Amino acid sequence: MPINPIQGSKGIKGSYLSYLETTFPIKDQKLKEQFLQLIAKPERLVKGPILEAMPPFVLGARVSDLIDEGVLSPLFMGLPAKELPPGPLWWHQEQAIRKAVTLRRNLVVASGTGSGKTECFLIPILNSLFRELEQGELTPGVRALLLYPMNALANDQLKRLRGLLVTMPDITFGRYTGETKRTEREAMDQYFKMYEKEPLPNEKISRVAMWDEPPHILLTNYAMLEYLLLRPEDNVFFDGPHADSWRFIALDEAHTYTGAKGIEIAMLLRRLKERVVGSEQGRLQCFATSATLGNGTEDAPEIAVFAENLFGEKFEWNLDNEDACQDIIIARRIDQSLSSRKEELFTPEPELYLTWQGAMGQSTGSYPADDSSAVSAIGSAGGEVAASRLQAIINDQEPSPEDLAALAKRYGVPDDLLASATAGAAGLVDRFLCLVLKNDENLAKLRVKLQAKPMPLEELAGELFPERPDADHMLVALVDLAVRARLDKDSAP
Repeated sequence: MPINPIQGSKGIKGSYLSYLETTFPIKDQKLKEQFLQLIAKPERLVKGPILEAMPPFVLGARVSDLIDEGVLSPLFMGLPAKELPPGPLWWHQEQAIRKAVTLRRNLVVASGTGSGKTECFLIPILNSLFRELEQGELTPGVRALLLYPMNALANDQLKRLRGLLVTMPDITFGRYTGETKRTEREAMDQYFKMYEKEPLPNEKISRVAMWDEPPHILLTNYAMLEYLLLRPEDNVFFDGPHADSWRFIALDEAHTYTGAKGIEIAMLLRRLKERVVGSEQGRLQCFATSATLGNGTEDAPEIAVFAENLFGEKFEWNLDNEDACQDIIIARRIDQSLSSRKEELFTPEPELYLTWQGAMGQSTGSYPADDSSAVSAIGSAGGEVAASRLQAIINDQEPSPEDLAALAKRYGVPDDLLASATAGAAGLVDRFLCLVLKNDENLAKLRVKLQAKPMPLEELAGELFPERPDADHMLVALVDLAVRARLDKDSAP
């Protein structure tokens, strides 16, 4: 059951005010009253709740399309579908892969959280390894260094590699941090305690195993990389028979490498390059990713300069030559404007959202089943349908698309839309909600407003449902429904 943001924020604010009142007692009664009045004023200590919504990303080609074009190796088809879905990539992922593989560009991927930045460098790295494997030239030795600011991020990537490379035993990977045990026995004992199973044959879990045969993909943090460059026992990564294969460096969370830390990392990378490629520019392909680096294309020139200073390699941003000289990849999102959709939209009475939310009870609503707003809204629908849905709430049952369509008839939803949505839902409530709400003008306006920036829930509610005393509850109900509305389990809401 989703959290009620209105009640939740009131509870947080009330607890905080109570804490301040008891932690800082004021003996003078007048001063105490003034203090309590001041901190209780709206927006004085607590703002919000705030509503934020990110428009979906523009879609690009599929991995299979890139394989058919010869951009990617056919071996990608052997990776688990759940780890590398067969559906379309995002546009920014496709652009990064094409530039990295066909043009061998250094890239900065500056896109939001959850935008698949990892694939932008991991797919090109795997493609290079797959090509070596196809040609029978794959030998031990580091090809790619994945550098993270903290162990937790390196561990997350390690889990991803385990799932991705489970069907590719020839591609090896390993995490070398302070947590990595020296001997194979120690490492195996640790692994069993953590995961209660054996590691993949291509995962190097001990330092000794990595000294014997350095993994193709090495994960570490910048503090450990400093040690690796200093300690004689770790020379195998940078010198000797397995040390002439370095191809890639990828830095995650690149925005953290600013100021003094940025200078330190820049010097560290230069020392690394001196060891593995004799400081020759262009030998290593460099990637940086960040969800918060810059503010769109207007900051792209500065991002390019930042990346050049960090890696000591060439990064360009030239608007006149998109393919060859734009090394800053910025995600594109689908335009939410209403101009092209006006004729498709309908505007229901906003009580519809409370009614549907209440009808679905704990399945969707932010309110318990006996909430007065939701139940009164269902009751106002009248008739046997309302009575049956109230009973369904008591029994904690899921309504059907037919039930929701019957409840919606009196709230301004076109009959033909309800009929087509019911037929197209195939009995799935989430799909029914999506087929109806995608043409809801109130929701369309909300998405347009949130495309620019996050906004206070109360302000949005007043703009969408003016002169409605329970406008904030109507907005919460609409958001609850919209979050659930999707065509299938793999689609964005």
